[in-house]
Amino acid sequence: MQCQCSDTIKQKLTEKITTQLPEGHRDLEVEVGHYVFPFTKTGIDHRFAVPVKIRYQAPKKRGDGFANKKEDTSILASYCPFCGERAVADQAETEGA
Repeated sequence: MQCQCSDTIKQKLTEKITTQLPEGHRDLEVEVGHYVFPFTKTGIDHRFAVPVKIRYQAPKKRGDGFANKKEDTSILASYCPFCGERAVADQAETEGA
C-alpha cells in the first residue's frame, strides 16, 4: 500500500483501547489483520487482502460417495479500504518521480 493507513489504524485503536483498560494494565498488543506481503516484480509489497475460504464436497474418483474439499485464498485490494488510495502507484507516476 502507498498509504500509511495500517499504522494509523493500529495507533488509533491502541489509543482508544488504552483509555478503556483498567489502571495498571500492561503488555497491551493490538494487531491489524488482513495485510499480506506478496512478492512482486519490484520486490515485496504491502497489501490489504480479504481472506476467502472455500468448502465443498466433490465426488470421489474411486468408489461411491463424496470427499470434503477445502481451499483458502485471498483477494488483494487494488485500493486501500480506509482512504481509497491506490495500492500500487501508476507506472507513469513511478517513472516521473
